[in-house]
Amino acid sequence: MDKKYIAHIGNLLVILGMALPVLHIDGGDVTLITYDKTAFLGIILVVLSIVSSVTVYRKKYALGRRCAIGILVGLLVTFLDNYLDLSIIKGMDLTDIQGIVEATGLLWGWIVLFVGSILGVYATTWLQGEYEDNKKVEGEVLPHGRF
Repeated sequence: MDKKYIAHIGNLLVILGMALPVLHIDGGDVTLITYDKTAFLGIILVVLSIVSSVTVYRKKYALGRRCAIGILVGLLVTFLDNYLDLSIIKGMDLTDIQGIVEATGLLWGWIVLFVGSILGVYATTWLQGEYEDNKKVEGEVLPHGRF
């Protein structure tokens, strides 16, 4: 499969993940876009996903990679800032982690978001590397002055 398709699939997963439940609050499940604390960031991540897909389509892989990394960093910051208390992570075992997930109501939407962002970073990094390698090869002078 072409790496461009992997990048588009990753960005599509991030956009779809914005509509999936990520947190369970007393009133029900919320998404990143409908939750008050994360609504603005959710919109920014959707815009970054769209920009990343457009730049990959237009073969501007460096900008697409920056957007994909921005999506991953934004998700990590949101996840850690809003849902985990970092002071309780020291010396945890599996039952403690399960207790945190149950207490905070973390849902499966995070999985889709992180898989999509990791796919986007992987594909755009690979595409950027291939593009730079092809650029170096094209710049070399071949015999008889041909490029």
